Amino acid sequence: MWRQSLSVGVASGAYGVSFGALATASGLSAAQACALSALMFTGGSQFALIGVLGAGGSGLAGAASAVLLGARNGLYAVQVAPLLRVRGLRRVLAAQLTIDESTAVATAQRVPAVGRLGFWAAGVSVFVLWNAATLLGALAGGALGVPGAWGLDAAAGLAALDPAGRALLFGDARTANTFDGTAVSDEQLQGIWELARWAPTAANTQPLRVLYVRTGEGRERLLRHMADGNKVKTGMAPAVAVLARDTRFYDHLPTVMTIRPGMRDQFAGDPQRVDMTGTYNAALQAGYFLFAVRAVGLATGPMGGFDAEGIDREFFPDGRFASTLVVNIGHPGPDAWFPRLPRLAHQDVLSWA
Repeated sequence: MWRQSLSVGVASGAYGVSFGALATASGLSAAQACALSALMFTGGSQFALIGVLGAGGSGLAGAASAVLLGARNGLYAVQVAPLLRVRGLRRVLAAQLTIDESTAVATAQRVPAVGRLGFWAAGVSVFVLWNAATLLGALAGGALGVPGAWGLDAAAGLAALDPAGRALLFGDARTANTFDGTAVSDEQLQGIWELARWAPTAANTQPLRVLYVRTGEGRERLLRHMADGNKVKTGMAPAVAVLARDTRFYDHLPTVMTIRPGMRDQFAGDPQRVDMTGTYNAALQAGYFLFAVRAVGLATGPMGGFDAEGIDREFFPDGRFASTLVVNIGHPGPDAWFPRLPRLAHQDVLSWA
């Protein structure tokens, strides 16, 4: 148990160095980075917050992402409370130390008394080393400049989503078919893109464009072009995203592909290459867009049933953008989910060479 507690503390400390460096790179001071580690003390939420801030998102969007990821600690508390049986100040301290690592060490022990000791040992170990590493990373990041140039961002790239995060994006994620009346803010919609824009694309082409349609006149214009089976739910969603492909994405290549200054002209003279590259990479970005919607705590309703040419004439009359997908966005309403259909097993999909 002691070895487990110390090992998780040391491992978390490596991530703390990365967090401190990335926090200062995102605009926080060393003191603010250390305050986050001491008070928030949940690595996934901290990385989510500075990730949104570093990408130019608002503090509200960052806080929403942090709260969403941190909510799992409440479930951990339910699990360890009967084991710890603490009251008063010890209860407050236990709440602060209830994280992935302390819960894992505590629940892995067969003897309750050892489990309680493991909780405190792991929690204190992680707290001390995480906060010390945050200070070190913040000071080093501020002194050395861009964290990535020195490898200080590497630890964050090695982190894995916990089961709750995986379930949010994959296992529990569903296509919503009804939505309640809860509004979706502009900050939330902007936050979606601040996450989705990091999708990989060939030659960094980034051909996806997003049109957000609210209620009112814009929604009526959109509904005219939706398939009959999609009109009710599209009218119900608080926000709808029309995902489109920019047929002249290559005009941005001098800005986003600076290492290949002549690439814009190569695309401009090859319409077939433009169409193939734009179609494939816009679809790739659309997948990331759906994950980003889920990551900020909203439900998605992607649809292919619409008149693409009609939407293009309605919203993109100059012919530059070509719509590819319409996505309802919001909070799920009553009976939002259809029964889940089977997925192919790995035996039907995977092969090995």
